[in-house]
Amino acid sequence: MRPVLFSSDLRSIEARAAASGSVSLEELMERAGSAVAEAVHLRASDGSILVVSGSGNNGGDGWVAARILRARGRDVHVASLAELQGLPEPARLAATRAIEAGVPWSRADAALVADLAREAALVVDAVLGIGVRGAIREEVASVLQAMAVCEQPVIAVDVPSGVDADTGVLLGPVPR
Repeated sequence: MRPVLFSSDLRSIEARAAASGSVSLEELMERAGSAVAEAVHLRASDGSILVVSGSGNNGGDGWVAARILRARGRDVHVASLAELQGLPEPARLAATRAIEAGVPWSRADAALVADLAREAALVVDAVLGIGVRGAIREEVASVLQAMAVCEQPVIAVDVPSGVDADTGVLLGPVPR
C-alpha cells in the first residue's frame, strides 16, 4: 500500500523539517529545482527552454531549474508572473541567484508566453503548484491558457497548474 498525502500534509512535513533544522526550505527548493532540471534535460537535450514562474515557492523551484540549466549551457528564459520583490523567501533568493547567473527573464503575460513557447523545445510549468485553491485570477488563467495550447511538451513542477492537488478538480485552463 502507498500512502497518499494531501497538500496540507506536504506543507506540514516541509515546515516540520525546516523547523527541526534537518533541511531548510532553501535546500528543499534546490532539490526540487535540480530534479526539474534533470527531467528537462532528459526530455529535451537541446533547444531553448521556457520556464513560466509563479509568485510562490513553486515559482522558486522553476528559478532554481533555470539557473541549473543555464549552468549546463542551455538557452533558458524565465517568464515570471511576479515582480522579484514580491516573491517570498526563499523564492526571491532563487530568482536573484538565477539572474546573477545570467538567466534572462521577463514579466509574463499570455502573449509573451505564447511567443516564447513557440521558440522553445520545452516549457516548464512552475506557476501554481500544490497550494492553489478556488478561482484562478484572469492574468494567471490567460498565461495557463497560452501554455495549454502550445505544441511543445510541458513539464509541471509538482502538479500541472490549474489542478487542485487534493481533488483533481480543474480550476481553470491546465497545461498539457
